[in-house]
Amino acid sequence: MRPGLVSSNLRSTYGFFFLWYTNQQAAAIAQLTHAVSDDPLSPTARYRLAVVLLAALTCAERAFTLDPRNAVVAATLAALLIRAGDTTRGAALWQPLLEVTGVYGVPLALMVFHLLGRELDRAAQWAHRAIDQRTPGVLQFVHMPIAAELRASSHWPALAERMRLHGTV
Repeated sequence: MRPGLVSSNLRSTYGFFFLWYTNQQAAAIAQLTHAVSDDPLSPTARYRLAVVLLAALTCAERAFTLDPRNAVVAATLAALLIRAGDTTRGAALWQPLLEVTGVYGVPLALMVFHLLGRELDRAAQWAHRAIDQRTPGVLQFVHMPIAAELRASSHWPALAERMRLHGTV
């Protein structure tokens, strides 16, 4: 959808009834977040975003139940819990990761955590550490919608150069 040409209500309806129902969660969250940003007083947009995020939280909790030792899963669940307001449970999941930052894959998990929390400076720092570990998942995550702000930031040229992503700077 083209920015500025679409009403908040239409964007909310499209995100919820089309994107989310067709299993395009990331795009649905992006549209619903944009709808809330366009009209912060819209209870409909906020409700729909809450429903989609609750589904994401439920999926993340199930993933963590299935693989509690997966650092990226733990970091994702932690970020979603914190975004949902459960900072105690969220912190209990990501704080232990800070004690084992040298373990392979943990910098990637912390990058994901900070991307989901929209903390670009910290996400970039952890991305550099994940690149140092030669974690291939970095390439996957930096191309996901959750990293769009990182790709648009001043951090991106250095990260792209380190990953040898020529032509994406």
